[in-house]
Amino acid sequence: MRYWGLRTNPPERISAKEASSRFRDLFEESIVLHLRSDVPVGVSLSGGMDSSAITVMARSVQGPETPLHTFSYVADDPHLSEERWCAIVARATSAQQHLVRIHSNELIEDFRRLVRVQEQPFGSPTIYAQYRIFRCAHEAGLKVILGGQGSDQYLGYMRHLSVRFVSLLRKGHWVAALRLLRHIRSSSPRGALNLRSVMRQVLPVRLVDTAVRLRTAALPGMNADWFRQHGLDLSTTRHAGGYHSLHELLKQNVLETLPSLLRFEDRNAMAFSVENRVPFLTTKLLDFVFSLPEEEIISGEGQCKAVFLRAMQGVVPSEILERRDKIGFATPISKLNRELEPWLREVLKEAGDIPALNASNLKRQVSLTLSDRAVNTDSQRMIWRWLSLITWARELRVRFD
Repeated sequence: MRYWGLRTNPPERISAKEASSRFRDLFEESIVLHLRSDVPVGVSLSGGMDSSAITVMARSVQGPETPLHTFSYVADDPHLSEERWCAIVARATSAQQHLVRIHSNELIEDFRRLVRVQEQPFGSPTIYAQYRIFRCAHEAGLKVILGGQGSDQYLGYMRHLSVRFVSLLRKGHWVAALRLLRHIRSSSPRGALNLRSVMRQVLPVRLVDTAVRLRTAALPGMNADWFRQHGLDLSTTRHAGGYHSLHELLKQNVLETLPSLLRFEDRNAMAFSVENRVPFLTTKLLDFVFSLPEEEIISGEGQCKAVFLRAMQGVVPSEILERRDKIGFATPISKLNRELEPWLREVLKEAGDIPALNASNLKRQVSLTLSDRAVNTDSQRMIWRWLSLITWARELRVRFD
């Protein structure tokens, strides 16, 4: 029996000042709670607002004398590196930085163990970057790490802008919707709100489902006949869109998307006997945010995490709060694919041993993808799904009856 359930009561109307003050108090209370430990506690610092807020608040709660360690993944690609932002936070908090860089030969050496740790396939080398963060913490003697997982799922993120826009339209707030659209176009990254994402919310769910099924009917590398023989339809979608409110989408994120992310992270942490703690995921914080109106989550100007951003004014360095280019644990997938090409091709040869895969089609798709100079496309990421699936099947001796 569950001890708590996510409430979806009508939003409470409170002032913006009161909302940000209440959020800051609840967040500080959560940090105090998560810092309880008989051993030193570190922070997984990505350089974004969430993990930066945890780091700064941890320093405030602990005081200046307590050692504070941060652990950050740094991409070799300067367009994906968060090193500059991590350094700003580390300086502001006098934290001891630990930087993790990934080299292709290390990934090859670690990949089989990573798959065994996860015990299920995964779709990106980002999981490996996270794995290395916890290994670094273990090597530094840290037993507890605080991380920012969960905040993107319920505090409002760029991919939620289309639902916020359509929610305003459904409520008849046309002027507010147009103002939001204007702000998004002028200040948000290109593609943050596009026609396709809006149409997925506006069109009837059945029509969108049909369009998605047609687009994904011949999923590259998969043996559709094998799946049909086992009663599975590759084109089936769970929820193609049509959310009636931002709160509805965020609730789905928390209940359906977040658990898998937490599972990946906890598996990586426990592989090195590190306790992973997530201060954004207290019941008090979730209950409070879901009691707020949509404009406190994504403002009328398109500012994501609006209440959180205001709550952290004067707490987190202004350079971090003013960022509009958050990258996170982004790995240079296309670069890795080129560096690892011989190894990738060798592992992917085993596709013929898995009847769920179409080996000839997969081989053709891999050749096309590796010859493509495009950066971090869906096809580049698809290679990692095949790679982890094949390695998972081999390492865990999976049978495809």
